[in-house]
Amino acid sequence: MKNFVILFLFISSAISASANSTPPDTSFIRRTLTAIKSQDFETLEGLRDEITDKDVKELVEIWDPALAWAVKDGFVAVLMDQSGEIVFELMTDALNAPTLETRACALMCVTGDFSQFEKLMDSSGWLNESKVDEAILEYKKK
Repeated sequence: MKNFVILFLFISSAISASANSTPPDTSFIRRTLTAIKSQDFETLEGLRDEITDKDVKELVEIWDPALAWAVKDGFVAVLMDQSGEIVFELMTDALNAPTLETRACALMCVTGDFSQFEKLMDSSGWLNESKVDEAILEYKKK
């Protein structure tokens, strides 16, 4: 199943969907994978309101550390409100993401401390890369 889903994520949007190219999962999973494939972070944000524990489990089973960072960013985007053992490996990997927002979200998930987001911002209200990377280094030292 994992290989099938990975293939689904990389299929060109120009290729029409067939019965063999659509994952046999729930509508939520299909919508999530489609949004990840198209880098539709607005849709991923909305899907966070619908996610269930079963969906989290299925997405974590689909995720693979060998996926491209652009794809893994999408997984983090939809799972960013989750914490605990179920997302720990995925979020630990995401601490090394090239995307600042992904690293910041992953840090909050692995620590379980979502309040630190504001501490990672600069005076303009944007994430501060130095603060995020320093916090990740501190976390990794523990």
